[in-house]
Amino acid sequence: MRSNSIFAPFFKLLILTLIGLALNTGSALAATQCKPKLEKHGMWYYDKEKAKSSAKGRWEKQASINHGIKFSFWNNAKSKSYKCKKHDNGTWRCTAIAKPCANITTCKPLLKKHGMWYYKKAKAKSSAKGRWEKQVSITHGIKFSFWKTAKNKSYKCKKHDNGTWRCEARAKPCH
Repeated sequence: MRSNSIFAPFFKLLILTLIGLALNTGSALAATQCKPKLEKHGMWYYDKEKAKSSAKGRWEKQASINHGIKFSFWNNAKSKSYKCKKHDNGTWRCTAIAKPCANITTCKPLLKKHGMWYYKKAKAKSSAKGRWEKQVSITHGIKFSFWKTAKNKSYKCKKHDNGTWRCEARAKPCH
C-alpha cells in the first residue's frame, strides 16, 4: 500500500496532462485570428494575371491599413478568391476577395518554478525547466507548456555550500 502513495503524485500529473491534451486538441487553429471579408479591386491590364496581381497587392495594402501589418499577408488569408471582368477594349480588372487572418501569440503571466538540487548546474536548469513545463500544463493547458514557445525566459541558479545547484526557471507561457 505504501508503494502506491509514492506514485500517486505522478499519476495525478499524468491524468491532468492527458485531460489537458484532450481539451486542447486543435490548438493550432485557436491561435489564428481572422477579420471580416475584404474586397479590393486592382488596376486595368491587358493581361489577366497582372490584373489579379494588382488586386492582390491592393488587397494586402488595404488589409494592412484596416487591421495592421500582421493581417496583410495574402498567403495567411482564408476564403480567397478573385472576380475578374474583361472590358470591351480587351483589358481585365480583378477584385481580390478574402478574410484577412493572422497567427496571434497569446501569453500568460510570468511563472516561476524551482527544480531539484543537483551537483551539475545544467541538470539543475533542466530540472527547473521540466517542472516549469509541468506546472504550466496543469495551470494553463498543454498548448502553453512548451519552453521553446515561452517569452522572457531566464534561470536564477544558486549554489549550496555542499556543492549542489538549484535553479528556478522563469518565463511567460505563450501559444
